[in-house]
Amino acid sequence: MSVLTIRPFADDDVDYMTWRQAEIFEEESGFRSEGWRSYISGEVREFVERYDKDVDCAFILESDGIRAGCMAVTHRDNRTAQLRFLFVEPELRRTGIGEKLFVMAIDFCRSKGYEHTYLWTVAHLKTARRLYVRKGFKITETCENNEWGVPVTEERWDLDLTDKH
Repeated sequence: MSVLTIRPFADDDVDYMTWRQAEIFEEESGFRSEGWRSYISGEVREFVERYDKDVDCAFILESDGIRAGCMAVTHRDNRTAQLRFLFVEPELRRTGIGEKLFVMAIDFCRSKGYEHTYLWTVAHLKTARRLYVRKGFKITETCENNEWGVPVTEERWDLDLTDKH
């Protein structure tokens, strides 16, 4: 049985956040275009450039000291945060660790006084979508994307953090 730990991200995690998420989506969702690689590397780069330890965070999951997943929060304004880069290595899925990362991110948002949070995902990620529903998120926007190697429906999911229900 492996030892799972979650720690704050460090500068040397940036490449992992980029290449591993790109690789997982290439393998599992067919996102094999240069547009996909460019998108994910640009989004991680933007996260790092805007990173402010007082209002942003990223958690790195480790299994026996080896990186095995990620979850990040980035501020969009004083009241709104975006959840980003949630992924867990395939062998650790269905253990509850992805949900733990997700809850840690939402708890971080609440602790920083954010009133609203949102995320973008793709419609075919059924397990992730069930998690978002359980945590109270609602779909607020959809769009079609043909730039990542296969056509996908992107979805924006929002959560009002001031709603106590």
